[in-house]
Amino acid sequence: MSSPWRDSPTAASPPSSTCSPSLRPLLLLGVVYGLYELSIVQGYKLTGYVVPWLSRFQMAIEERLPLAGFWQVPLFRGLVGDVVTSVNSVLVYIPIFLILFAAIAVLEDVGYMPRMAFILDRLFRRFGLHGQSTLPLILGGVFVGGCAVPGVMATRVIADEKARLATVLIVPLMNCMAKIPLYTLLVGAFFVTCPGAMMVFISTITIIVALAVAKVLSLTVLKNKPSSPFVMEMPPYHVPTLFGVLQRSVERTWLFCRKILTVIALVAVAVFFLTHYPQLPDTELEHFEARGQRIRAAFLEAVGDGPYGTKLADETFFLRYLDVQDRYRQARLAGMRKDRLEQRFAGDADILRLIELRDDEGKRIDRAYKTLRRDRLGLIHDYDTARLNNSLLGRMGKALEPVTRFAGFSWKVNVALLSASGGPLFELAATIALEHHEKWDGSGYPQGLSGEAISYEARLVAIVDVFDALAGRRPYKAPWPLDRIVHTLIGERGRHFDPAVVDLFLDNLDCLLDVCRNLPNCGGDEMTGERALRKAPRKRADLPRMGIAGPFGPPGKG
Repeated sequence: MSSPWRDSPTAASPPSSTCSPSLRPLLLLGVVYGLYELSIVQGYKLTGYVVPWLSRFQMAIEERLPLAGFWQVPLFRGLVGDVVTSVNSVLVYIPIFLILFAAIAVLEDVGYMPRMAFILDRLFRRFGLHGQSTLPLILGGVFVGGCAVPGVMATRVIADEKARLATVLIVPLMNCMAKIPLYTLLVGAFFVTCPGAMMVFISTITIIVALAVAKVLSLTVLKNKPSSPFVMEMPPYHVPTLFGVLQRSVERTWLFCRKILTVIALVAVAVFFLTHYPQLPDTELEHFEARGQRIRAAFLEAVGDGPYGTKLADETFFLRYLDVQDRYRQARLAGMRKDRLEQRFAGDADILRLIELRDDEGKRIDRAYKTLRRDRLGLIHDYDTARLNNSLLGRMGKALEPVTRFAGFSWKVNVALLSASGGPLFELAATIALEHHEKWDGSGYPQGLSGEAISYEARLVAIVDVFDALAGRRPYKAPWPLDRIVHTLIGERGRHFDPAVVDLFLDNLDCLLDVCRNLPNCGGDEMTGERALRKAPRKRADLPRMGIAGPFGPPGKG
């Protein structure tokens, strides 16, 4: 009696499985969905624990670089900083890579990969492919997270020349690992409730397009190429070993990172020089230099002639002071404890004492620094805009503007697209949009993150968002008095907001009020931040006595 397996175009042993043939496609879809749910959805949650370590790594690198100027950054410092930032934008996805490669290793060890090839052969045959095309497509990224190079190399085992060439040509269409940051960004920003399903949808659309391209190729360019039957022996099922899975997961992640980080570093270096050369004319540089001198002179005048004023008048001490202020602020935002702060800045203990000075002179210097920082950031922004406008990449962006303006893209957006520098910015925007409703105690939404698992950018935006809602004029409410807003923010310290971020916000309240009062729909409360802080309670237990519940309900309840 003839066997239906021998009569079919697929000359292979039937899968050694008790699963009904009608359920095998459903099982295949379930495996794909589980792969995405584990690697993309759950792995993305783990990236929140990687961000603080990468931030500390970047701070440690910057500490060893030459000091930044008042408004210009030395060439070496700027170059290394850009490379480290670009590399960190990929390293943040290491948890996703590890989980993805581990899941694929499990499927390989279990013996499900050949069975997938058997199931898909009959489908692939209709589009000019082969059952053995399955592995190259998987390596290329049909599961989201492959690489075209090993995918193309894996086509060497396909005996069918027609199917081999078609597979080689469609492997680059797969979802390689370089596309994962973009997919994670889009899914995290727009499809929060169903990320796993959306990743399956993206993969499905990818394979549909690839099969359509393969069909067109098989009917045209590859029409006269010879073909051969699919022959494969099914291995028995067996349990994978933990060591083998971990070993291959780490090895593949390391190989991918080594390759992609080399490319990213080279691209970052090229983009850096394209955005910095040619330099601005001397007349413009002299204008920025004079503006910087005026800002510094105003700062020294506000500080006065005391002992610290004499030290700050020294150029080297002044630049060290600015550098320590910036690094101290970043360390606090990263959630570093006070004892760790003292240990990290032990070499700059004199400047740290000045920063933490709380007497009358310290308050005067602090107010002068806040004004200096605001004016300095404005100067740096104007200089960077002029430099980019004059650079080679800026000129290329302007040349494309007549075409891209129909899509609403300015020349700056064109520069971001040409340099791929918009990636980290858009990624940051998506992270903030996704996490700024999370709460420090874990009672927020949509993911229920808590503590430092919430990115510190989202923690900053959370308190600014609440402040804007309370201080602004709305159709349904009048602006709150400033002292009541401060009471509420302090009341939510350690519950809704990161305590360190609340302290940082209140320390810079006067500067924030200067910005707020220049915005439309602001309440215009003329109370100063210092006065509001004097009236504010220092703990949430004082709020009921003052009759303030805040917008989040009575203190002590979510």
